[in-house]
Amino acid sequence: MPRYPFPQADITTAGGHSSLPPLDASSAASVAARLIAATDRRPPPVALREPVPQLLAALAPHMAGVRGALFRLAGAVPGLGQLVAEAYLARDTPETAALVGTGAGTRVGR
Repeated sequence: MPRYPFPQADITTAGGHSSLPPLDASSAASVAARLIAATDRRPPPVALREPVPQLLAALAPHMAGVRGALFRLAGAVPGLGQLVAEAYLARDTPETAALVGTGAGTRVGR
C-alpha cells in the first residue's frame, strides 16, 4: 500500500508577547494557520489503510442494507476497498470520512 508524507514543520519566529503581535502576520500562530489552511485546501488522498478494513468487517453484520454489504466487501475484494473509500466512505458522514482521509496536525510544541 502506498504511503503518503505528512509534513512536519518547526516554526521559529522572533520573541514577543501575544498582546503585541507583529503587524506583518509573521507570528508563529499566523505561520501555523497558513500551513494548516494550505493542507486543508489540498488534503492527502483518500485511502483505506489497516486496521480500517478489519473495523469495517467487524461492523458489517450490524449494518443494514448497502452499507453493511460495502463494509463486508471492502477488505475482502481486491481493489474494492479503495473504491469504497473514495466513492462512499469519504462522502458518507464526517466519521467515515475521518477513517479514510484524516490529515490533521497532531502535535504542537515539543
